[in-house]
Amino acid sequence: MKPLFSLTLRDYIGLGAAILGLVLAAGGGIGGGGILVPIYILVLNFPVKIAIPLSAVTVLGGAIANNIMNARKRHPDYPSRSVIDWELMLQMCPPAIAGALIGAILNDVLPEIVLIMMLLVILGFTAYKTLEKAFSLYAKESLAMKREPPKENSEEYNSILEKGGAKENTTLDGQYGTINSNVKHHEQALSQPNDKSGFVRGSSFEVSIDHMHSIWCGMKLSILFLAVTAVQLIERGSFLGLSYHCGQSCAWIWKGVTIFTIICFCYVVRSDLLNRVKSGFPVASDIVWNETTTIKYPSFSVIAGLIAGLFGLGGGLVYGPLMLGLDVHPAVASATCACMILFISSTATISFMSFGYLVYDYAIAYLLVGLVSTFIGQTLMAYLLKRYKRNSYIAFSIGIVVAISTVCMTVEYIVEVRR
Repeated sequence: MKPLFSLTLRDYIGLGAAILGLVLAAGGGIGGGGILVPIYILVLNFPVKIAIPLSAVTVLGGAIANNIMNARKRHPDYPSRSVIDWELMLQMCPPAIAGALIGAILNDVLPEIVLIMMLLVILGFTAYKTLEKAFSLYAKESLAMKREPPKENSEEYNSILEKGGAKENTTLDGQYGTINSNVKHHEQALSQPNDKSGFVRGSSFEVSIDHMHSIWCGMKLSILFLAVTAVQLIERGSFLGLSYHCGQSCAWIWKGVTIFTIICFCYVVRSDLLNRVKSGFPVASDIVWNETTTIKYPSFSVIAGLIAGLFGLGGGLVYGPLMLGLDVHPAVASATCACMILFISSTATISFMSFGYLVYDYAIAYLLVGLVSTFIGQTLMAYLLKRYKRNSYIAFSIGIVVAISTVCMTVEYIVEVRR
């Protein structure tokens, strides 16, 4: 390995491309590993076993930045909720881990050419569907903006008043509906429960409950990830600084233990969610959870995890589009995906550290690159959302990153096979 600061023109180009990819990925809350790994291997000339751990560390830096900025954000439609859908996290994350384990097994079995073709088809289709969703959201937003009533005391508002010969309290009917009626309806909405969870918009009490629930969900997921990481380290013969040989039969036993642990966790969180739904307890989520959806959507997550494990993806390229496909609000999908990536990239980084694959001076530098680039990307996206009021920009960000990753990873696979 060459010294960290002996940078050449090629290094600057590679780092510039990585930073641009991270800035773009930050807007959608996805890690950008599908862009980083090919850049690190093909442009920066890192060996595969070094490039993948460095990508995981860079994504971790981005995930930290994303979650710092998302921590205080509220749901765009329901301010009593966190922008992170923790119920969705609990139901989707564990099955995704199980799917990733199965995908990793298939990765060792399937021929390289088959993987290349599958990667091209799956990510290409995902990019197409995500961008299609983004254009659909953009069209709906444009239509809603055309129908939006003019703001009080604006030039358009005063013009309508003058043309209608209206006085100060006159109701304006016509193209924009009844303005006074809209205001009255909005005031009523503020004073009543206004989402499917039963939460009152803006209620500090419900915000406090949501905050405590978020902490509890985060603790449960942390325990699961630590348990899975520990089992993986035991399986690979490295745990608590000990080195030993774990044979093939032993490895299969530990894989079975991991999947069984995940299944038990899924059963517990599903039962808890259904009990709360049946008892009428508020469930703050963009998904309507019931007996069917608690089976159906986690099944989708297993498939998403399988794809991620099969192609060595971090997950954001699959889970972000999946959440958009389930009609989760783009801002919620972005924040939830970023939170999920924080758990996944942390686990991956711990594993790479235990096996000695992490080059620490590069790792620290690339962690900071991920952190700073994501802060920039999030700031730019926040400005665009505030300026243009279009959540479809988040969906466009996800779709474009998936499309770029499709090309980059396919090129990387072809180059590796030729080598």
